[in-house]
Amino acid sequence: MSDEEQKLDALFTDYWQHILTSSPQIAQQVGDSRHARTLAKESLADYAERYEGAKALMQRLQSLAAENLDGEDAQNLAMMERELANSLQDFELDSYLRPGVYPFSPPMLAGYLLQQSSIISVADAEDYVARLSQVSEFIDHHIERFKEGFKLGYTLPGCLLEPLTKDAQGRLDAPAESCEEIRVLLPKTEPKFESVRASALEAINHSVKAAQQRWLEFVRNEMAQHTSESIATCSQPNGQAYYQQRIRVESGSVLSPDEIHAIGLKEVERISAEMVAIAGKAGFEGNLKGFQEHLKADKSLIAESAEVLKAQIEQLSMQINRRIPEFFGRIPRMTYGVESIPEAAAAGLPPAYAQPNPPNGKTAGIHWITSLPEKAPRYMHIPLALHEAWPGHLMHLALLQEMYQLPAFRRYGALNYISYVEGWALYCERLGHDMGLYNDPVDAYGHLDMEMWRACRLVVDTGIHAKSWSRDQAVAFMREHTSLPDATIESEVDRYIGLPAQALAYKIGELKIRELRARAEAHFGDDFSLRDLHDQLISCGAVTMELLDNHIQRWLEAA
Repeated sequence: MSDEEQKLDALFTDYWQHILTSSPQIAQQVGDSRHARTLAKESLADYAERYEGAKALMQRLQSLAAENLDGEDAQNLAMMERELANSLQDFELDSYLRPGVYPFSPPMLAGYLLQQSSIISVADAEDYVARLSQVSEFIDHHIERFKEGFKLGYTLPGCLLEPLTKDAQGRLDAPAESCEEIRVLLPKTEPKFESVRASALEAINHSVKAAQQRWLEFVRNEMAQHTSESIATCSQPNGQAYYQQRIRVESGSVLSPDEIHAIGLKEVERISAEMVAIAGKAGFEGNLKGFQEHLKADKSLIAESAEVLKAQIEQLSMQINRRIPEFFGRIPRMTYGVESIPEAAAAGLPPAYAQPNPPNGKTAGIHWITSLPEKAPRYMHIPLALHEAWPGHLMHLALLQEMYQLPAFRRYGALNYISYVEGWALYCERLGHDMGLYNDPVDAYGHLDMEMWRACRLVVDTGIHAKSWSRDQAVAFMREHTSLPDATIESEVDRYIGLPAQALAYKIGELKIRELRARAEAHFGDDFSLRDLHDQLISCGAVTMELLDNHIQRWLEAA
């Protein structure tokens, strides 16, 4: 191994240690016991320390003779440089001081982190209780940061105050036994866990509930005094630069808001034409609105209860999983289950989301489905299952964790490449056609409606944050072009307001993957194998769209 290669390996190792130290939740997921009793590092001092560490790593990276590297080394270095650059710029643009708290409030994030705990032994459970006891500090550190942000002029869009308050009150009112924070421990009914479970419930009833009360009071009293009528990120201090940075981070794109807006409008037009054709097949020739109103009024499309909805998704998932080997040569060892989102949190969350299995392999992934059936009519079920579970997020992320040839920061860092991860999951929704799942016009419309949802995001997100759209304008656009229930539309628009640019990754990534598939189909002709293409799309690990394009092009040229 050359001197330059040794320096590179040492740099990758040190960068991974920087990640583990900065994000103890990642360390826990990969089985690093050194940080087993630390929930997270969210204080002002923690962010300053992370910034200095990233700056030192960037200086080392830039001292390497990158021009002498090729192949996997060059790609790994490029990925590391991108991640460090994003981390540094996020800090310099005060991302950690901006009150981005909806829908992911500090109490919600704390619960999410604790849900990812892997509890096999009593020692695991005791480590979990140690982390649970730090929820109070976790919430207080967020409050501390947001107070600093208020001094710099950062504000919360006023329309988010009510749903944020409702979420905080719901979490505070929830009984300890039903809190997200303890869900992973409750199934441990063996006598050896009895005292640990009692300690966890005591921590929730006292420490956690007290912190949730402080958060609620902070939202009602202080955050309420720092709201703005404008919902646009670009209206905040240094907002235009921050929004463009979020576009780079979330979508991996250097496109401008105007360019993304135009792509979205073009996709909306295309999908609308396909919807009209499907409505005709359903007996609504030339009457798309009539078909949409028919779907909204059809109560048989809504599950009778959260339990029935969960059972329907479980049955559908089994049907999909049986077909996976026809389309994929690579299949992960890890499996997954379906769970209902707690009702207290369901109103402010999407109809479904994926919680990947921890890399330590101790617990399975979870496909969370809403406990509010009206948010997930039957025509949404197939694309939701394909997107969140297999072959979407839960299968994809499990496969990425098994790529042992990659440096650790790449095996476990897929969420740094949202356009790849979300673009893949959206592409997987389209695989329902290849699997023969969309033969019914209602189901076929459901896929188009979900695709329209993501196309609308390009228009609405850029409309809100760069073109001064109002919330009502954004809701009206979504209502005009989708059949999503009004409750889903409103919570989604609030999500776009609270998480600028995050919703752009889906369609931008999916369009690139579809382009690569079309290129491969044209290249191979009758010899095209969808199974081989899928394995290639996954085999390079989580990457930018540019590097994914390069990888597929090299594969085509070699073939």
